[in-house]
Formats: sequence, structure tokens, C-alpha cells
Amino acid sequence: MTDTISPWRRRLFEGLPPLLIGAAIPGLLWGRSVLAVFLVLALVLLIARPERRRWGRDMLSAFRGAPAWMTALPLVVWIPSLFASLEPVRSFEVWLRMILFLCAAMYFWAVLRDDRQMF
Repeated sequence: MTDTISPWRRRLFEGLPPLLIGAAIPGLLWGRSVLAVFLVLALVLLIARPERRRWGRDMLSAFRGAPAWMTALPLVVWIPSLFASLEPVRSFEVWLRMILFLCAAMYFWAVLRDDRQMF
């Protein structure tokens, strides 16, 4: 017995991440946690796809470009404020969160740039 995925399930699996990414923006009206749920679900579904290695390479190549360096520049400038803060642990958590957001945004960019059917 072969284990095959039906075509409609495959289309749903491939079409759900862009739908979740698009639903995340209106989901912000209900709060940041709703936005996070949509984006985390989209990220998990995209990481489960076989194209994830190609998208990861695209993301890493984008980190080498000038726009990524200009985006990362504020992160470098914020480093001294980590130690001057009244709560350095909390500031470090926010700084790490910004790095994770940047990585997730670059991954979403690589996916959307690669797959023209998601537009």
C-alpha cells in the first residue's frame, strides 16, 4: 500500500502558509499573540516543505547583501544599551527577539520570492 497525499491536500498544504502570512496582519487587531500564532504556523508549515533547504540558502545569501547589513546595523548600535539598561536581562531578551524576527522575515522573503504562485 502506497502512502500518497491526495492532490487537494497537497494544494492545501502548499497554499496555507501564504494565507496564514496574509491573515497575520489583520490578526494584529486582536493582539500580538494572534499575530504570532499565524506567523508561527506559517513558519512551521514552510519548514516542513521539501524546498526548505533552497529557501535557507536564499535566506543566507540575502544576509550577505547590503540591505541586510543596513537592517542589522541598529542591532549592533543597540549593544551598548544592553549593558547600560536598568534591566540588562530584559534588554538582552528584546535584542535576541529582534534577531529572531529578522531571521523569520528573511525566511518569509526567500519563500515568497521563490514561489511565484504564492502571490
